[in-house]
Amino acid sequence: METKKVGIREFRAGMVEYIASNTPVAVTRHGQTIGYFIPTHGQAEADIASLKKASKTLDRLLAASSVDVDAVVAEFKTARIDQANPSNPYLWWHEYQSHCSGHQHPDSRGVGHAGIPRPSRKKAVGKNI
Repeated sequence: METKKVGIREFRAGMVEYIASNTPVAVTRHGQTIGYFIPTHGQAEADIASLKKASKTLDRLLAASSVDVDAVVAEFKTARIDQANPSNPYLWWHEYQSHCSGHQHPDSRGVGHAGIPRPSRKKAVGKNI
């Protein structure tokens, strides 16, 4: 199978056509090959068949070990609610967000944590000190 060479801009612009084709593409930048795109077709059916097989195996294992699926689902939902709870000590970001709810984030708009302007990062131009 012959490989087609295309520039990176052309590849981006025609990506839909390259995905639909069966021809491998050598992607170039300034004439140098930087990568290859090899379309794969037909794997979706194999992936779906594998997932169905795994699902049947899981159903058999759950039935053999007398697991109550509804209880597992309820436990999962409870765990997700606990995880989203800001009082969870492992989720410091939620606590930080609730801490910052009354004022702007320290890095926003050049204002420090207590509302004190931060020094400018721009270099002084034209000043001889």
